[in-house]
Amino acid sequence: ITACAFMKGIGPFKGPLLVSTAFLFIGVWAFFIKRFISPFLLRKQIKLSIANRFALGSFFLGCSYVVAVIMNYGVIRVYLESGSQISIFWGLFGTFLAGGIAFHFSAMNEIAFTVAPAELKMLGTAVM
Repeated sequence: ITACAFMKGIGPFKGPLLVSTAFLFIGVWAFFIKRFISPFLLRKQIKLSIANRFALGSFFLGCSYVVAVIMNYGVIRVYLESGSQISIFWGLFGTFLAGGIAFHFSAMNEIAFTVAPAELKMLGTAVM
């Protein structure tokens, strides 16, 4: 979020909106997982376990943090060297990767609705 202060907004696209796009990208990832990735894996007879989905979500989230750190250093370097700002759209790639956390959500749904015993289903959905 601090890097957003050094980024040049374009029209309605300002720093806080960049942070909010993470939720949009979670929806985009969920759409692609449901529409394309899951059918592809079914055709290849590959079943991702809960642990694999958590690992995928963690991988994409970790990649987004690495991209955010690299972008943050780049933004500050450009600002200190020239005093200029970079476009806010440079942050979208890391935010898009953060949307990969949708793999976590699918695993949590499975745990809450199929794996958890009946008396813990309410607790499982509340924790999600």
